[in-house]
Amino acid sequence: MTILNGAGAPNADDGADGDFWINITAWSIFGPKTAGAWPTGVSLIGPGVAAQVAYDDTVTGLGVDNVQDALDAIWTQSLGPQDDFSNPFNSGLGLIIGAI
Repeated sequence: MTILNGAGAPNADDGADGDFWINITAWSIFGPKTAGAWPTGVSLIGPGVAAQVAYDDTVTGLGVDNVQDALDAIWTQSLGPQDDFSNPFNSGLGLIIGAI
């Protein structure tokens, strides 16, 4: 099982059976992929809540202006160059998504 992500719904050729996909634009999750097909996505945001990802560099001081660049900077500082996010469970780096 791998948790993949992208800006939109997964294509049929993305991932393998058993994988999950997070749409980082609409904040929905798809999976598990079964028999080569992705099921309909399910929102990770409660009903009536606008999708928001807030980032404030004054807290981290990383010199970046968005969440993805912050994660990349933390990854590089903690674990070395970003080569493979295919198994984040082995990295010790986690991301919690919640309503603001």
